[in-house]
Amino acid sequence: MNTVIGQENAAGTIRIHCPACGARDVPATIIEHREHVTEFAVVTVATHTTWWVQCSNCKATLYSKLNGAQLETKTADELVGLVYYRVSFVHQFLAIAAVALSFTPGLGTLLAAVAWVVNRKTKGWPRKLSKLAFIMSFVFLGGLILMAILSEMGRRH
Repeated sequence: MNTVIGQENAAGTIRIHCPACGARDVPATIIEHREHVTEFAVVTVATHTTWWVQCSNCKATLYSKLNGAQLETKTADELVGLVYYRVSFVHQFLAIAAVALSFTPGLGTLLAAVAWVVNRKTKGWPRKLSKLAFIMSFVFLGGLILMAILSEMGRRH
């Protein structure tokens, strides 16, 4: 039986230009996130480490392309583009699926609402796409309802 154990350790402090809040030359904490996959909770099968940075100003957790030792050697200007806001695959998928299904009554509206709620605090395109899907789904739903009303009125006359 496989078990995944995640650990987070603070690994130092650096200065960044935060892409989430726009603060410049702000202190940030380096976070090492290590996941261990173990077999029968005894033998470590695999280890995966990612490095994150938390802005002290807005508390956003940002993904780093560099490890902790490399981060500590860079200036805030050098870290631009190497430390960024990362949107999860699930958030991206929900936004795309919501737009793709926004023309379906019921399901599209429900999925667009879920995508909008999930992505409302996300930075970047998934938030905008989810909002667009939400609006589109109601436009399509409203159009269908209007067509049904007009069709029913046509039958009565």
